[in-house]
Amino acid sequence: MKKNIIILILFIIFILLLIGSIIVYAENEKDKPTLQEKATQEIQYVNQSLISILESFNDNSILGGSGKYEPDWDKIQSQIEQLYQTWNTVTIDLHALNIEGSSILAFSDSLNDATQNIKKKEKAKAMEQIATMHQLLTQYKKQYDGQSYTTLMLGIQNQIITAYVNVTNDKWNEANESLAQAENDFSTMLNTVSNQNQGQNQTVVNQCYILVNELKKASELKDKEIFFIQYQNLMTKMDLLV
Repeated sequence: MKKNIIILILFIIFILLLIGSIIVYAENEKDKPTLQEKATQEIQYVNQSLISILESFNDNSILGGSGKYEPDWDKIQSQIEQLYQTWNTVTIDLHALNIEGSSILAFSDSLNDATQNIKKKEKAKAMEQIATMHQLLTQYKKQYDGQSYTTLMLGIQNQIITAYVNVTNDKWNEANESLAQAENDFSTMLNTVSNQNQGQNQTVVNQCYILVNELKKASELKDKEIFFIQYQNLMTKMDLLV
């Protein structure tokens, strides 16, 4: 009888431990991000890396003899090498999400082309390649996340980045076209996307819309110094939304 009681107690303890393990496992699984969430986090990281690299091409602490902004080539080289390591991980998750292989390969090709142009100190070509890489990020997100709020914001940000590259390369007409598209897309998004997706960031959204218009004015003035100041202000705000 006593032996049976001991066995029963041990069995109950085993069941309780088993139930506890299942609960802990379930909680841990619940806290893990889904594949889409993981890919979005990775795209956000690559997005910030590309923006940082582009800004290093116009280091305001390095002015050439003509007063032009000059690249910090050593910093850019280091940044692009780090991006290779990050991208190798991102490609695995993008393939798992069934993103088109040729589209993923296009990013790798642009990364290689940008690296070669950086080595040659070809500023304009390198910046254009990086802008292309950023545009591809938007395409990836559209493929697995549709026209979500953050996807739309990423697309608008790409128009702004494209304008930044064009201004750097003295392509003012192209910059104005990109900013006009950014302003139009922003206006459309504000009128069509549900406010529930914006939440407490509504104030920041409104500020960004105003800053897009200010950036557009700076481009129309063809004043790089004013443009770069407005660009920095806008990108700082957009970091909170993309």
